[in-house]
Amino acid sequence: MCIRDRVTVVLSEKGFIRAAKGHDVNGDGLSYRSGDGFYMQANGKSNQSVYLLDSKGRSYSLLAHALPSARGMGEPLTSKLKPEPGSGFVGVFMGDETRVLLASDAGYGFVTTLVHLACKQRNGKACLKVPEGARVLRPCVIMDKDTDRVAVATNVGRLLVFPASDLPELPKGKGNKMIQIPASKLKAREEYCVGMVVLRLDQDLVLYSGKRKCQIKSKDIDSFQGERGRRGSLLPRGFRQVDDIAIKKV
Repeated sequence: MCIRDRVTVVLSEKGFIRAAKGHDVNGDGLSYRSGDGFYMQANGKSNQSVYLLDSKGRSYSLLAHALPSARGMGEPLTSKLKPEPGSGFVGVFMGDETRVLLASDAGYGFVTTLVHLACKQRNGKACLKVPEGARVLRPCVIMDKDTDRVAVATNVGRLLVFPASDLPELPKGKGNKMIQIPASKLKAREEYCVGMVVLRLDQDLVLYSGKRKCQIKSKDIDSFQGERGRRGSLLPRGFRQVDDIAIKKV
């Protein structure tokens, strides 16, 4: 592999990692071990670092050219890194100046650049402060902080959309409140964020409730827009128990 080859780094649900040549790789179409599957992928060059975030809010970095080839099924990240017992990996990224949104399901988050996730120690470093009882949400890439919007949904069917520029840019921390969740409901895990996405101007939103899905077209997303930290608007009846949120695939 040339030191400046384009590469696609693929992370599996069980924390196995591998790198394939080129940027035309579909991680969902690769083979995985029994019980494992595709989780996330990132594009970059073989001479760049790969940045990772775990479910405890700790960050790590590895060199892309040192990763196993995607001709196999990858190697466990635990062979290269030493996360805390019981933690898994929730994000993989490349590109030093790339901005990402880091958040917990308690509804707090912030924007940071990937260089702040760099860490040479195998046990990583504290990056995202996660409130007691909360969990780390899947991080999202921000392409344009001035025009992108953040959509965050809670399990009880509340959706809030706000400008990405309303969030602070920090090297680490807890972040600011993205959506209002009553403290008593949050503590009892009666209400929490199920996910977030960063939307471009022309993208549609999809929310999942069991086997049902609710699509919100880009032209209708404005009806859910509000100030960061507000309660959000209720989704239509039948979608008051939300399992996940995603951007509609084109």
